[in-house]
Amino acid sequence: MKKTIWGLMVMASLLFLWSCKTSYNNIETTSLQGLWLGTYAVDGNPITGQYGNLIIKPDGTLIYDSDGGGTQHLTLGKWVLSGDVLTCNCTTVYGLESNIGTEQIFTFRYNKKNGALSEGVWKDVYGSGSGTFSLKRVR
Repeated sequence: MKKTIWGLMVMASLLFLWSCKTSYNNIETTSLQGLWLGTYAVDGNPITGQYGNLIIKPDGTLIYDSDGGGTQHLTLGKWVLSGDVLTCNCTTVYGLESNIGTEQIFTFRYNKKNGALSEGVWKDVYGSGSGTFSLKRVR
């Protein structure tokens, strides 16, 4: 319980700090930056639709908040947009002890016309974990 409350406080603080920054460095990616809410699935696992929320920050960093094994996980990383492919390299810093330090790559197809992300997939850098994302920008 204390871990969940602490995790929520960290997330709230990070969201507040992110919302205070109003200038964007790259006008082209303004519709990419923000809060994306959604779900993720694990390949080969019957459990689908676990929450996975992504904050894409203008400074090239990201915060990913998700549920894994009934425990909140926080993952931090960096993102790069190349053409219409968004690639995120990140590491889990909070959650189940066995997941802390896990490095992952997230990729999405980015539609610059409507600002949508699609074809989201994730993969563990070292290991066999992989799956899909479904995200929608809300802010």
